[in-house]
Amino acid sequence: MRTSRKLAQLERQMASCSNYDEWREAAIAHDEQSGKRRWREVDQTTQYDYSQIRLRLDRLRSLRSRHDYQGLLFTLNEGIHGNIGGMGRS
Repeated sequence: MRTSRKLAQLERQMASCSNYDEWREAAIAHDEQSGKRRWREVDQTTQYDYSQIRLRLDRLRSLRSRHDYQGLLFTLNEGIHGNIGGMGRS
């Protein structure tokens, strides 16, 4: 199957997934097919403060693994109201 056709199929599959695990599997396949998985392997970038993002991701993962849903909700809510790591810069 041609790459563009396979990518379109994976995008449709991602759009129709009924849960995160299904979506994640299709998204990983999409990254592999498109050759764009490098972003998963390298944190460093000049586009935003990658160290701040890494700290935040580690905190979210820690809260999730401890089943601290109150802390998780607070941290997620806090994040949507700010310019995390400079990602909101234009």
